[in-house]
Amino acid sequence: MREGQLKQAQTILLKTKGFAYLRYLHLREFIAVRSSEIETVGICGAGKGIAELAVALEFPQIRFLLTDIVAEGRPPRPNYFTCMEYVMKWNVLNVRFGVWDLLKPQSVKFDVVASTEVLEHIKDATLALRNKTAAAKKYVYTLIPYATADQNADAQRRLNAFSDHGHYVCGFDASFFRAVGKPLTIAGAYWRSYGVPFRAKIADLSGPEVDSSFDELVSEARGDLTPGEPSPGACMAIKAVIDKTAG
Repeated sequence: MREGQLKQAQTILLKTKGFAYLRYLHLREFIAVRSSEIETVGICGAGKGIAELAVALEFPQIRFLLTDIVAEGRPPRPNYFTCMEYVMKWNVLNVRFGVWDLLKPQSVKFDVVASTEVLEHIKDATLALRNKTAAAKKYVYTLIPYATADQNADAQRRLNAFSDHGHYVCGFDASFFRAVGKPLTIAGAYWRSYGVPFRAKIADLSGPEVDSSFDELVSEARGDLTPGEPSPGACMAIKAVIDKTAG
């Protein structure tokens, strides 16, 4: 494991603020438990890709494909452009890049297909999840905003979700996943007792303060891995794993 590069990637995530470090932490936990049975991981909607790069650095025996749509700009390029520069600079051999439209079936299959905070940006999220599941040989990992059916039925709340964040829904609950795949493991994430205060804490830290308290922050962030199913008011995200190996 490239410990120096891993720490640098983790530090970048902490300094990015928001839930960036927790995004990495939850994906990392999922991969770590199953690393002996995984050879390939397809990441949908990698965004900037630093969280996924950090995981790839820790598990060099696993091949990762980081994908995203092509963002608008001049020139137009995927959001993970900076991540590509780190991969080349650090000579990371187990990371490749591509473009993936989740509304279209894929011919290539992976042991794991994963996405974090992606499906809420897609109008036909059910089709996107079905395509994810079809492209996975073993596991499908998804972390998305959590909301109850009653919350999604609130038209003004949904309008705010779209205008503020580009989300077509306020969030999802377990029924969204149960309609697509079983067996299924459901857990909460971005807990209001752990992840939300952690996000607020790092938002107030300067770069040097993040550097000096790195070990403390890494330890504190692990509190968000607390087990438990999501419930209203308790967490901001839901994490689901579809296990295709269990039949």
